[in-house]
Amino acid sequence: MGNKNYLKLIIPVVAVLVVVESVVLVGNLTNRSKVEESISNQPTVTSVEPTKAAAPLIMAVKSDGGTVRVGQTGKARVELLPRVAKAVDGVSLYLKFDPTLVKVSNLEFNADMPKPIVGKVSKSGDMIVVNYLIAAKDGYAFSKELSANLLTFDYQPLKTGEVSFDLLTSKESKDSATMIVENGTSLSLSFETQNLRIKVEK
Repeated sequence: MGNKNYLKLIIPVVAVLVVVESVVLVGNLTNRSKVEESISNQPTVTSVEPTKAAAPLIMAVKSDGGTVRVGQTGKARVELLPRVAKAVDGVSLYLKFDPTLVKVSNLEFNADMPKPIVGKVSKSGDMIVVNYLIAAKDGYAFSKELSANLLTFDYQPLKTGEVSFDLLTSKESKDSATMIVENGTSLSLSFETQNLRIKVEK
């Protein structure tokens, strides 16, 4: 009799616990479903890298021929190509080369600009230095997308291999850095450099 009474008491309790557990489980599943649905409905955020603005000016070293022979004389030039019109108060140009590989001569400058206060091959013999200083109040105006020659020169390769002419900037040299000074602000304008590589054959 005692066992029967015990079973009569325990069975309803177990039944109640099962019902409670079922309700809790269903509730948790419902809440999880709502959270997942809420997350899935959130807008997707795409990270976009900012676009770097192009420099307003390009300074490029160019030559008409890509390959020359040892002892042959070629001609090269340094051009300034503005992407936008700019007036400047000064241009300092430092062009590096290896004098054991190439000889440089006959420097010529832009006749439309004031005569450079410096225009020569450095004492070390491994660099062309040109400094234009514009005294006019409005500076010197470079027109949009109209290239201007800052310098032309002759070169003569001495050995086979590759000859390079590199514009030095503040990244390579603090003392001999190519620079373009904006009219009216005295700020250094940003510019893109394009250097020259020439293949030399026998």
